[in-house]
Amino acid sequence: FHPTEPLFATAGGLDSDYAIRIWNPDTETLVATLEGHGAPVSSVVFNPQMTTQLISADLERMILVWDTETSAIVHSIEFTDSVFSLDFSSDGQLLAIGNNDGTVGIWDVSGDPQDWQLTGHTMTGHTDRVTDVVFSPDGDLVASGSRDKTIRLWDVATLESFGEPFIGHSDGI
Repeated sequence: FHPTEPLFATAGGLDSDYAIRIWNPDTETLVATLEGHGAPVSSVVFNPQMTTQLISADLERMILVWDTETSAIVHSIEFTDSVFSLDFSSDGQLLAIGNNDGTVGIWDVSGDPQDWQLTGHTMTGHTDRVTDVVFSPDGDLVASGSRDKTIRLWDVATLESFGEPFIGHSDGI
């Protein structure tokens, strides 16, 4: 969902055109179509502070940074593995990235997209792909869910695991 406007974004999957669509639920209309991915889109997220910025990831290792006013790609980042999940901290300064290799990365996205960088090492602990990441409201923790059936909490300041993994799901998360 958009942080200030009545908008939400959806993305095309395996048998689609890989386009991102932005919708207005109040008017029940399609507002914009963003085309540029060459593979299924796995995650889309609006920047909570830069309200014209949307980030998307696909299964071919690409993250695209979009200007939603112009529907233009303003930057692209190629990863070494597929990205399955993205989430911004509430202040828009950090981006959590859940990867196919079971790692979670925290990126400093406070400046120009060309200057974005990993804040430190990637966080390891999952034994299968990370399918979901989400920041806590205060931005101090990131929760990650994985196909390994566990949920882990990560301390954003230290980039270390926060306690033991949560175990209880009978299938991948």
